[in-house]
Order: sequence, then structure tokens, then C-alpha cells
Amino acid sequence: MTLSSQKPTPAKELKSTPQKAKPNDLKKPEYICIHHTGISNEKNQDQLRTMNSLHQILFETKSNSGSSVAWNYLINRQGRAHSCREDGERTMAAYQKEMNSGKCIHIALEGNFDIEYPTQAQFEKLKKLITDKCVAYKIPLINVILHKSLAPTKSCPGNNLSLVQILSLVGGITVKDAKRIDKANNIKEDN
Repeated sequence: MTLSSQKPTPAKELKSTPQKAKPNDLKKPEYICIHHTGISNEKNQDQLRTMNSLHQILFETKSNSGSSVAWNYLINRQGRAHSCREDGERTMAAYQKEMNSGKCIHIALEGNFDIEYPTQAQFEKLKKLITDKCVAYKIPLINVILHKSLAPTKSCPGNNLSLVQILSLVGGITVKDAKRIDKANNIKEDN
């Protein structure tokens, strides 16, 4: 049989079985990175299920909890945070600067914040998550970043959600300090 007469292997046969992370692979988080799903809530009300299905196809990996969602947390419009990956577990959220290695907690909010705004409930849950994680892992506020600070060609988490807004939510920080941190966090991609 010649190579030209062999039938190509169907794509679905080439896909590997999704691999779960091992608990001993967990790292101590040093950063928190904020994302949006990029999907308008008017177009999709069930973004957790959508993201799980999409990320399963794109990344073919599962978390220790069985989720395929790329981020550690997904905050819905009602302010509920879905835990999708353990803190310190490998993610699929931002490949730049090794931010998928577990050293970063990735928090995504449902919505497309280029065309809409986060809800008050999302802001409140985001504030609580950032505060709790900064305290638990001793993460300095200067290490709270936006996805677009790692990938300047992206708008994530959208033009209607800024680091200044996010950091000014966290108690004890002024808008002036938040702007200084935002400027310092203008990380350029080195890949």
C-alpha cells in the first residue's frame, strides 16, 4: 500500500483524551488576572455551559473538578462566582509570561465589556474575590492585572472595565494609587 492510497485519519480520532491536572501540580498564586467572556449577555444567557463546551473543544483539558472552562472563576450577571479550576491549578487563560502555569488566578466576568457594562452584583463579587485571594495568598495589588496588559492586541476585559475601576473597589486604595498601579502594570508581551 502506498502513502497516496491510505485514507487520512478523521480529525476526531486524532484528538486526545482530556487530561486532568494532578493535585500536586498546584502552585502558589502570585497574580490575579481579570477577563471578560467577550459574549454579550443579550446573546447568551447560559455562558458557563457555553464556555465549558467551547473550551473543551479548544483546549482539550479538564480541571481537577472536571470543568473545561479556561479560567479559575467565572462570575455571572447575578454575581455568582463559579469555581472552574482550583487556585494554583494550570489554566488556559493567558499564555503570555507563563500565566497559565498556576501562578495566576484568572477571573472572568460574563459579558462583552466593549459594548456593555458589568452589573453591580458582578463588581461586588469581583471585589470580594480579589480581596479574599490577595489576603489568602499575600498577592500585592500591583499584581492584579488585566488580560490586555499581557496581550496588548486584545481589549480583554473590554473598554468598559478598567483596572482603575477594579482596584478602587478594593478597600484602602485611592483612585490615584489605582492609576499608578495601572500604569505600572503595562506589561509588554515578550513572546
